[in-house]
Amino acid sequence: MLQIIPDASLRQLNTFGIEARAKVLFIYDSEESLLEALTHIHTTYAQLPLLHIGDGSNLLFLNDYEGVVLKSQIKGINIIRETDDEIFVEVGAGETCDEFIDYAIQQGWYGMENLSLIPSQIGAAAVQNIGAYGVEVCDVIEEVKGICLADGKEHAWQAKDCRYGYRESIFKEELWCRYAITHVTFRLNKIFTPKLQYGGLVRAIEDAGLSEKTLTANELRNVIINIRRTKLPDPAEQGNAGSFFKNPIVPASKAEA
Repeated sequence: MLQIIPDASLRQLNTFGIEARAKVLFIYDSEESLLEALTHIHTTYAQLPLLHIGDGSNLLFLNDYEGVVLKSQIKGINIIRETDDEIFVEVGAGETCDEFIDYAIQQGWYGMENLSLIPSQIGAAAVQNIGAYGVEVCDVIEEVKGICLADGKEHAWQAKDCRYGYRESIFKEELWCRYAITHVTFRLNKIFTPKLQYGGLVRAIEDAGLSEKTLTANELRNVIINIRRTKLPDPAEQGNAGSFFKNPIVPASKAEA
């Protein structure tokens, strides 16, 4: 289903809660409705700039957006294949990242616990290569699928082709604004192995009265959520963009000096 909303309010589509308006908003929930949206855009709004958004946590509107906004609501969580140790799960780009992490834990699929409570849709997470507390989403990405905004052709990238780096990907560089991500396939573990190397994480676990040796995925997720809530307000209560800084990268010789 495709929703077309002229003169659309974007207040609910950015985490700052800023009242800005778009010339027209297209909300799609499938590849087919995305292609339908692109046909409308190319025939009626070709002269206007195009902005594709996720949960809007990287947006700060200063004025109304004099262009077209695309918003994904592609849902779905489907098992592609599995082995004795791993499971490969394809997730719609419009799913909320934190909700999927919670769902995965309940299913016994592990590897994303440290990314809990990051405000992002699944598609945006693959573009941004979100990361927190010693884990990046690229660590568990197997494949990314998308549709070219210019010609509507589908494309798939294996993780090795996404050029992932620290908060970087091919989608933020040469493919920026050229594709709409539709699905991401994750490679998750069936055995929970907590990643606790990040400084202060073990201490936070101990402060919560938990043991590193008996820690469960749900317990680790709750520790991560509590840490994040002490550092950042809930965007629903106080508008913010979450944690968006990048740690500086310097040569080892300088870091050790």
